[in-house]
Amino acid sequence: TLNNLYDFNGDFNEIDTSSLRSCTLVNWHWCKVATPILWRDTFLCIKDVCVPVYLSFLGEDEKIKLRECGITIDHYPEPLFNYPRFLKHLDIDMLLDTVREYVNPPEKNIKETMDDLTLSSLTTLNNINQSEIDFNDVTTLNNLTNLFNNVRQHTNPPIREMNENMKDTANKLANLLLKIFIENGTTLIKLNIITTISEFPPIQSEIFHSLEQNGQFFSHLQELFLYTDSGKFSNDLIMLLRSLVKVSTNIHTLKLRETHRYRRSTINYDPQTLDVLAVLIRSQ
Repeated sequence: TLNNLYDFNGDFNEIDTSSLRSCTLVNWHWCKVATPILWRDTFLCIKDVCVPVYLSFLGEDEKIKLRECGITIDHYPEPLFNYPRFLKHLDIDMLLDTVREYVNPPEKNIKETMDDLTLSSLTTLNNINQSEIDFNDVTTLNNLTNLFNNVRQHTNPPIREMNENMKDTANKLANLLLKIFIENGTTLIKLNIITTISEFPPIQSEIFHSLEQNGQFFSHLQELFLYTDSGKFSNDLIMLLRSLVKVSTNIHTLKLRETHRYRRSTINYDPQTLDVLAVLIRSQ
């Protein structure tokens, strides 16, 4: 009901996002109420559609640069809303997963894997045709099971199959999205950085310049979660935290944790990392 939407407290565990998406189609009033909630945590609720919509906020010069990288932006009508302004929760790891899937879709990986798999071991199945499969034949069922297990084993997450050019394109795309957020009025409440030092995306210098010019991006931040695979933050992450310290004074929750299976453990932080964490804590 509309009352449920008005009373939404930011906890997506208490709301069905698929129903929420349906609410946007009821009428204009419902759309205006439901849309800001959906786009509050974009990469959790609508990661399947958000990237091209966000990219529609780019200028023509930046779109041309993307085309040079092999990314063609579908034509979108003028956005009904300033969608970046609705973003309140940003998870860097989920952002990276989303752009990697956008650059290298999982269905493409699965198709390539299927093309590469040989069915020579399936002696009773020259052609997989459901209408011809005898589901009472144990040998046939075993062969099918082996095939599906092979597909599962060979179909890795997109990032493992990406070549260096794709990774570079994904990193550029992640930077562009950050720039779109910063320059279109995003004010974060919660920031999650759950990524290893080796995978944290290189941040372009213009992002730090945009942060200097648009202090509102971090100014209302209340929750910061930092998950690390070691006691050393990447230089880009340290620079990002230093930019955050300059404008953010309202953080009431800071969590540090090891990335491996998110288990709790003791981490020995290096001096540079400890220094930026100390400055961050003192600034609140």
